[in-house]
Order: sequence, then C-alpha cells, then structure tokens
Amino acid sequence: MVMMKTLSLLIVLASPAAASDWYVSPTGASGNNGSIDSPWDLQTALNQPAAIKSGDTIWLRGGTYNGAYRSNLAGADGQPIIVRQYPGERALLDGNNAAARSSGRVLQVNGSYTWFWGFEVMSSEAAPPVESSGPDVPEGIVIRDSHHIKLINLVVHDMVGQGIAFWSENRDSEIEGCLVFFNGMNSWDHGIYLQNQVGTKRVVDNLIFQQASHGIHGYGSTVAYLDNIQLEGNTVFNNSYMVGGSGRNILLGGGRTASNPVIASNFTYFTNFDNNSNIGYSAGVANGQVTGNYFIAGNVALRLINYSGTFTGNVVIGEPDPSNLASIHPSNTYLATRPATGSTVFVRPNPHETGRAHVTIYNWAKTATVPVNLSAAGLTNGTSFEVRDAQNYFGAPVFTGTYTGAAVTLPMTGLSSGKPVRFAAPAHTTAEFGAFVVVPLGAASPTPPPPPAKPHSRRGCGMLGVEAMLLWLLRYIRRPRRHS
Repeated sequence: MVMMKTLSLLIVLASPAAASDWYVSPTGASGNNGSIDSPWDLQTALNQPAAIKSGDTIWLRGGTYNGAYRSNLAGADGQPIIVRQYPGERALLDGNNAAARSSGRVLQVNGSYTWFWGFEVMSSEAAPPVESSGPDVPEGIVIRDSHHIKLINLVVHDMVGQGIAFWSENRDSEIEGCLVFFNGMNSWDHGIYLQNQVGTKRVVDNLIFQQASHGIHGYGSTVAYLDNIQLEGNTVFNNSYMVGGSGRNILLGGGRTASNPVIASNFTYFTNFDNNSNIGYSAGVANGQVTGNYFIAGNVALRLINYSGTFTGNVVIGEPDPSNLASIHPSNTYLATRPATGSTVFVRPNPHETGRAHVTIYNWAKTATVPVNLSAAGLTNGTSFEVRDAQNYFGAPVFTGTYTGAAVTLPMTGLSSGKPVRFAAPAHTTAEFGAFVVVPLGAASPTPPPPPAKPHSRRGCGMLGVEAMLLWLLRYIRRPRRHS
C-alpha cells in the first residue's frame, strides 16, 4: 500500500502543472507579485516574468492603460498564454500619449503562441498632427516578428493611423471576432492591413466598417507577399466614409501575384457609394477560392482582376468588372440592382465565447424590424443576453432578454451611429442593412480565481528526478528480502 501511494505521488509530480492566473492593472507596478491584490503593470507582464508559464492567463483589470506596449510573451503549442480583459470590467489601451506617438503604435506583438482577448485599443487624442506615416501617427496593434498569435473579440477603434497592421514577419496567426471601426485620418489608413509570406493568415468573423480608407487591405508592391491569406465570415461595410475617399471594403492584390487565397462567406455593403471590393487588383490571383460571398455596392460591386481559381456561390449586386463575369463564372447570382422584397439574415457564432455571435442583415424590403433566429449562436434556454448595434457598440443595447428559443425582433430603423473621437458621427446605414453583436450575460465569462499571493515553482522535482526515483523503487521491489 505504501508503495502504491508513493507511485501515485510520483505520477502526480510527473504530470503537467496546472495553469495559473495573473493580474495587471493601470496602477500596477513591476515590483508587485502579479496577484489579484498586488497586480503588475502591463509592460511587466508582457515581458513574461519567470513566474508566467505556457497556458497561463494574464487578466487586465478595468481602467485606462496609457502607454506604448510590446509583447514578448512566448507560450507553447496547445498551451497559449492568454492576455484577457477581466470579466465585467472594461480595459482600454489608449494611444493618446507621447510613448505611443513616438513609437507609432499602441501594442506591438512579438513572441509566439499568445492570445489577446476582449479588451479595447483606441486613441482619445482629439487633434493629432496629420502625418503620412511613422512617428506621431500611432497605429492600434502592430503584429511583427511572431507566430501563432490570435486577436480575439478585441475592439480596435479611433486610431490616428491604421487599426491593425498584420505584417509578413508574422506567420500562422488569426484575427477573429473583433470589431474594427473609425480608424485613420487619411486615405492610406485602413482597418486591417495585411501581408503574408510563410504559413497562413486568417481574418475570420470580424466586423470592419467606416475606416478612413479600406476595410481589409491585403496589398503590397512587387517585393511584398500575399500568399495563403484566408478571409472568412467577415462583415465589411461603408469603409472610406470617414473622409469621403475611394477605399474598398476588401482588397486583395498588388504588385506580386496573390497565391492560394480563400475568401469565403464574407458580407460586404456600401450604402450608396461608387466603391467596391477588388480581388486581384494588379498582378492578380493564382489558385483562389472565392465562394459564398455577398458583394454589394452602389455601382461596380466587385472587380475580379487577373483571377484564376474557383469563383462560385457568390452574390454580386451592382456592376461586375469584367462586364462578362457572369459568362466566365456562371455559378453565382448576378443582379444589376438590389431586390425590393425579402430579407437575408446571417448568424455567425463565436468559437471562443458560447452564446456570442455576429448578426448581419440584408433587409431588402426595408421593414422597420426583422425577426432573427439565434439558435446558431449557441445560447441555451434561460440565458440572459443582449444585442448591440455594431455601429453604436458602446451605446444602449437594441434588445435585452432571456433566451427561450423563439426568434427575436431587431430594429432596423431609428438607429444612430456612435460618435468618433475626431469626426462627426457618420450616418447610420438605412433599414436596408444592419450588423449586430449578440452578447450573453452573467455566467458567460467565468470569474478567474486569484493565484497564490507568492507564486511558487510549479516544476516539481523534474522528470529526471521522477525517473530516478522510479528506477530506485523498481530495484527495491525486485530485491530479494531476508527473513528472520
């Protein structure tokens, strides 16, 4: 019996250590221990003190973080380090400070296997200097020398420059479930600017609207790379409205051929503007998969340039370019003008937060309300939830209730946009189009437990020590015993 207990103890020591929770706050300090009562400052945590291991979570307590931050966190495959907003609180990284202006960004992401989840990145600077690029024009999140990074359900808005810069130095990473809006002041400021050379980049299920220029801008010169980019389930609308430019909702193409892109089930919309989406742009696309998208614009809906690959199941409303696109790719729906009846509703569930979802509505009949079946969101009966208008995300919910399985009725009229920091509030889309966020309340985000006040080593005696003890036990068991 003693021997069995000893073996059980050794097995426990050899097992992977449980993940820990750590805490930062706007008033935290580097000399603290990272507990809920003694939080670090944000940069200290992003430097990965020795106590932070793969699989741990760093919780951002509510409040405003003023600074320019660089993450060097390195998790492991299957055990990412998670940097996440604390449940029920609002953590905001603000670029209205000298450090962000001089560095040109609010958050730079290096490292590996790290997830950034649920917090807000913006700039409250009302009258920044207008520069073309570089210092004095902070961007929201810049992702550079890194791999296996995820941005999850972040809100990136009102940056002086671009919202998110997703560069080729990064690989095998994702932007998923984020809201990206009101970013930029000039025609070169985009919601998400991305390039890719190695591995795969995914931009999935985001709401991207009303940037100064393009919504998703996958572009580069002849020396840039646009390979293996996947755009899926994004709702991208009315981009470039902030400064009245000619930005596109989605652009993928440049001076070098874009290889192996996947553009699937995206929902685009322009209220009444002579803008479009463009796939191929200049050098074109090789081995593309463009399927199940909605391309809606006021004039030319989509330009498909030097394209080779699959183009099926798409809905193109407005003029196509080339004009004979329907004969080249017949397995799509082409309409010269928008329908006058009916509605089409899409509900995209969030894979990281059960019950959270994005809802996109094409309300062709322009009715005052539209019924929406939220069963796809994953809400369970009895769950309290609210629905927020993406165009006024921080305003009052447009619907609050308890899920019963019945359809909910969402308003399509009488809505107004939120107020940007540096511009007048843009016109809300008409009753023809709406985008919403379903947010479960209460138990959807579990409250994390505090770690020990003084973090301790979680390495046990190490595998070599365990193996040595097991060998000793085996010898002891097999050793002949003397009898008195």
